Amino acid sequence: MELLLDDGSTWHPCMVILDEDRLWYSVPPSASSGGVGGGMASVGLGSCDRVLEGDEKRQFKLCVGSRPMTFRAKSGSDQESWLLVIARQATHIKERDILRQADRILAGIELQRSSQRLASLE
Repeated sequence: MELLLDDGSTWHPCMVILDEDRLWYSVPPSASSGGVGGGMASVGLGSCDRVLEGDEKRQFKLCVGSRPMTFRAKSGSDQESWLLVIARQATHIKERDILRQADRILAGIELQRSSQRLASLE
């Protein structure tokens, strides 16, 4: 896998790992580090707006906020697989977050009703 750098023309060979709720990718070494290892960075899939096909067959774009990230897979079938699995996982994470939020709201309502009933019994 390769990551398109901010200059818009340089591709950085990178390792990509899809975790439960994050997409991890290796970043290029900075000039200040003497060109030694750039480490890993990640994008939260809950903040992923969408995943799109790229300009070329092997590319896909991960849209997070105002900054799309463009990746290039080794083949067209790899691109399709990554596109599908990232989109599914991002959807799953968003649905999970919505369900957790709804659960918290319902728990708050139940607590309020229980408190009111307890107060009326006293």
